[in-house]
Amino acid sequence: IASVSLTKTSFVYNGKNKRPTVTVKDSNGKKIDASNYAVTYSGNGKSVGVYTATVTFSGNYDGRVELTYQVVPEATSIRASA
Repeated sequence: IASVSLTKTSFVYNGKNKRPTVTVKDSNGKKIDASNYAVTYSGNGKSVGVYTATVTFSGNYDGRVELTYQVVPEATSIRASA
């Protein structure tokens, strides 16, 4: 396994569960089929905070990788009062 990455590492809070997709590539840059690993997520990814996606390999692969992602508050705007 050459790389393990998340499609996104930061999401803006909107009240819905946020879970990025995991991409695993071999040393030739080819995607490894998802049947060779399982992904579990800490928490529900719904609230503002930092979460972990844990990738556990099986079959021809062995090991475990933890990747973090975050849910950040929605941007606020400030207006001058008249």
